[in-house]
Amino acid sequence: MARAHVLAILVCGTVSFQAQAACKPSVDAPPPAAAAVESKTAAAAPVAAQAASIEGRWCTGKDDAVIEVSVSGGTLSGKLVATSEKRAKLGTTILRDFKKEGTVWKGTLYAPRRSKNLPAELTQQGDALHITVQSPLGEKSVEWTRGGC
Repeated sequence: MARAHVLAILVCGTVSFQAQAACKPSVDAPPPAAAAVESKTAAAAPVAAQAASIEGRWCTGKDDAVIEVSVSGGTLSGKLVATSEKRAKLGTTILRDFKKEGTVWKGTLYAPRRSKNLPAELTQQGDALHITVQSPLGEKSVEWTRGGC
């Protein structure tokens, strides 16, 4: 349905006499019930898109740490925004310079306990973020989850 039709139906439902006078039912205009369904579907679309986005808060599962992930200009980064570790510095960049290659994000992960930047890959599957880190000791994989820690 065209947006103009939805807008006309929504405006016609107002109390304003001028708005009602300007609204003339179109032959192809859907019944009000159809407009309400489309309106609810359109409102739900951003929520679904947000759920699929890698952006947001991720729980590391260690020290109740929460990383706020954002994407700007095609580059992903993540900062520590909460933790139970007293020595940790909030605002520390943990994920840096990640670029998307297909379904994988590749960049650098900062390991605060080792004070090292390590190459890493991120892959999102729903509310799970799979992280593979390359270190001198070999490859290590961890999983972060979206939501409360």
